[in-house]
Amino acid sequence: MTTTTTSSLEIREDRLDGLVLARLGSGTPPGSSRALAKSLRSYAPQEIAEPDWIAMVDAALARLRAAGAIDERSRVVDATGLGRVGLRPGTPWRQVIDRHVPAMALGITTGDARALKALSDRDRWAAAMVARAHGLWRDGAPPSPAALGNAIVWRALGLAGTPKPTAPEIRAHFLLQLIDTTPAPPDRLLRLIAAREAGASRADLTSLRQALVRRWLTGAPRSSASVASSSVGVVTPDATPPSGAGDDAFAVAVRDAARAATEGTFGPRKVFIASVWRALRDQPAVRGDDLGAFKRRLVDAHRAGRLVLARADLTAAMDPELVAASEVTDLGARYHFVEREAAS
Repeated sequence: MTTTTTSSLEIREDRLDGLVLARLGSGTPPGSSRALAKSLRSYAPQEIAEPDWIAMVDAALARLRAAGAIDERSRVVDATGLGRVGLRPGTPWRQVIDRHVPAMALGITTGDARALKALSDRDRWAAAMVARAHGLWRDGAPPSPAALGNAIVWRALGLAGTPKPTAPEIRAHFLLQLIDTTPAPPDRLLRLIAAREAGASRADLTSLRQALVRRWLTGAPRSSASVASSSVGVVTPDATPPSGAGDDAFAVAVRDAARAATEGTFGPRKVFIASVWRALRDQPAVRGDDLGAFKRRLVDAHRAGRLVLARADLTAAMDPELVAASEVTDLGARYHFVEREAAS
């Protein structure tokens, strides 16, 4: 993709066009471009000023007209372009904006009926968001809130195997380590963590979904911390979309290095991030990244479910210099290790 303005916050033109086209194809589309922009305003990244958002929507309308998707009165003529961003022509607007686009931000395709069905309420959405952000859900249907809580307990304790059921009080104790707040039931803590991960202002279902749509529009998972200090630009998709092979190669290289590590390990499954970087820094997959850049790529890969990071809890038994060199923070969560994959 090429960026039309220099920025750390980018809007995918193809996805904005798809969102506009889906809105225009609904039963009661807004009458003017300004009304259209207003109806989509809650899905725009919060850092975009209203005049800039209106200009972006106007530009999307111009592109859709040039492509023959809408006519001069903004009536939909050809909705097949929705397929290019994973949407299905003829899908009702509320279903598009309340289910399909937020689900796509979590890596769920519109054809995955089982995964979509699992997102049945606010707590299920919150669990899916936290599971994806923390690398605890990679494929299949998203975990239930209880299953995710069990997995978080298992990871924190460094236990191998399938997580077993734990009491709500235990899940709440370990969830509380992921967010700075007062003690609360585990489901409420999951909602608060989900809101923080997505940059949502509140933890209600509408706010969580809107935050996911904003993430989808930017084209990549982003933490609220990275969005907060950024300016806004627009990304034009290349003729051939990127395959993500570079990201996959990076994750494979990291997992392989962690598996092969003999130094900088803690227990059978954890390898300090700094040790992995030292093993990889001259390898092509790292592209000469310094340790800071390597950590940022690790967090992105962790959020995408390509690898798993973990934090150091028993620091008194560890090398303090290695702990400090390995630490990376992401929205209040701290990580120090790359987890080795369980032996199959």
